[in-house]
Amino acid sequence: MINQNFLKAKMLLANLTVADLAKKTNVAEYTLKRILANSYQPSTAIARKIAYALKLTDDEIITVFFSELKKMSFEEVLLKDQLKSRMTK
Repeated sequence: MINQNFLKAKMLLANLTVADLAKKTNVAEYTLKRILANSYQPSTAIARKIAYALKLTDDEIITVFFSELKKMSFEEVLLKDQLKSRMTK
């Protein structure tokens, strides 16, 4: 099961639409939409492409693709990224 809220939040933070992500990953828009709707479990290769395109950390990869292990709300994602960007300034 995919944590689609986290994935959508990361796409929003990266300013990427589904079409943009499809181009960056060379994965069909239809497939990405199914992943975001949680009606398709991506292969390892597709998950890797998405993770690379969104520059996900190892922890974020677990959050997105193994959401049953670690759930995070949309708001928590935004807050975490805000805190991370403050720390790097």
